[in-house]
Amino acid sequence: MIQAAAAAQAGVSVIQPNVGRLRECYAKFPNAIRDPNGPRQDAGYLTSQDPGIVLAQQIFMYVKKYHRSECRVMASGIRTKADALQLAGCDFILLPPKVIKELADTPTIGGYNDGLRVAGDTDADSEASLNAAAAADQAIDQLPMVTKEAFDAGLGFAAEELLRRGLEQQVADTAAAMPLFAKTTTLHSST
Repeated sequence: MIQAAAAAQAGVSVIQPNVGRLRECYAKFPNAIRDPNGPRQDAGYLTSQDPGIVLAQQIFMYVKKYHRSECRVMASGIRTKADALQLAGCDFILLPPKVIKELADTPTIGGYNDGLRVAGDTDADSEASLNAAAAADQAIDQLPMVTKEAFDAGLGFAAEELLRRGLEQQVADTAAAMPLFAKTTTLHSST
């Protein structure tokens, strides 16, 4: 959350939480503390709260309450129809073709797919959770300006792990691409 708050305060136009990646990180490291300020959770306890969905909802509510006109939230890493329905109402949602097809094939209360309410059995709430949360105006506290110290202290395990792995992958991708650039540079300079 601290990364999103810092980004919103810096005036970015889009914040993109990756729901699936966060979920997978906590699945890989089940003993990691999800919320240092929240109640402790038993690693063996299966919770109904998906950390990726919860984070995307928190970011959405924070941005809409304190940075309404400057910033948008774009949820990515959506793996299932249930994820998409739980994040309905988010500014942007990046959906894979499989989920788009599942949503298009879902019957709705109005008989057509308006994307807001589903009919029948589903593994997600029938009301878009972000819309319901916005209507309820959940208490989201304004975070003070994020300093480097607050940013470093506020990074949780998942943020540090995902940032580390992301940077390592960027370095590996750059190293793999460098020989390709050397070949094209040689070709262009010899002509």
